[in-house]
Amino acid sequence: MAADRESDDVLAAIARRLAYAIGEGKWTGAGLARRSGVDPTTISKLQNKLRGTTITSYIKLSGALGVPPEWLMLGTGPTPAIRRAPDDARDKRRKSAS
Repeated sequence: MAADRESDDVLAAIARRLAYAIGEGKWTGAGLARRSGVDPTTISKLQNKLRGTTITSYIKLSGALGVPPEWLMLGTGPTPAIRRAPDDARDKRRKSAS
């Protein structure tokens, strides 16, 4: 039981970091999926704190977001600068900080 709770806490922390990176970079889920090569359902699983994501997916997402994989997966190190989404992957509904 304690291991499940710890696992749930880790998944929740990953979901928070992913949400932060997506918001800061103004990414859409579809745009991030295209740029990273990670299936949109995998991104949705991460956002919803569900198990079943491979290390390869974390590495691909980290590359697209411009963050170290260890930050996304483990939260180690300072919060990195997030890569802004290119125009074709940007959430246009959010206000841009210009």
